[in-house]
Amino acid sequence: MIAIESIDASGVTFSADGAPVTVAPGATETVGAYRISVSTADASGAEFQVEPA
Repeated sequence: MIAIESIDASGVTFSADGAPVTVAPGATETVGAYRISVSTADASGAEFQVEPA
């Protein structure tokens, strides 16, 4: 399971198994068993894609 910890202009912070990972807009990171790509993020929300790693 992936949780969203926070969203702001610096990116989206996700956590899986208690390990937080911040994904900046335009970046892709591995979070647990998933790869997450964030296209946009600001205080009003974010757009991102989640795929199996």
